[in-house]
Amino acid sequence: MNEKHSDHADKTKMPSSETLKQVCQPEERVLGRADDGSVMEFMLQTEHGNTYLCRFPPGFISHAAIQLCTEEIWYFIQGEGVFWIKHEGIERHVPFNAGTALHAPCGGAMQFRNNGQTEAVAHVVTMPPWPGSDGAKLTKGPWESV
Repeated sequence: MNEKHSDHADKTKMPSSETLKQVCQPEERVLGRADDGSVMEFMLQTEHGNTYLCRFPPGFISHAAIQLCTEEIWYFIQGEGVFWIKHEGIERHVPFNAGTALHAPCGGAMQFRNNGQTEAVAHVVTMPPWPGSDGAKLTKGPWESV
């Protein structure tokens, strides 16, 4: 992957120059940083959603955040850890490894940690497209972020 970093103001959002493409090759991807602290490798965006790879190193614990206006589907490609979701008063700690898929609903709080020895990578689809840094509000989760 090309280590091309986004030069637009909101690093949590796909640059407008990268939206509405039909194809995105690995060398065309732009890196961003999510509100939770993880690295995002932006791929494609349409009017209905966007997709990116979320990468986080061994020992990483994200900031906990509430998704205010989007929902996400996560599919883990590699790594292992735990994904915390709290929605409508129900809390779940979901162990993940390669092949795990999960839904992070709109209005839900989430936090994740990498318990493994290798980088964790998830393919994430966000619907509708991520609006930027005002799309989430940081909150208290089960772990102290690092």
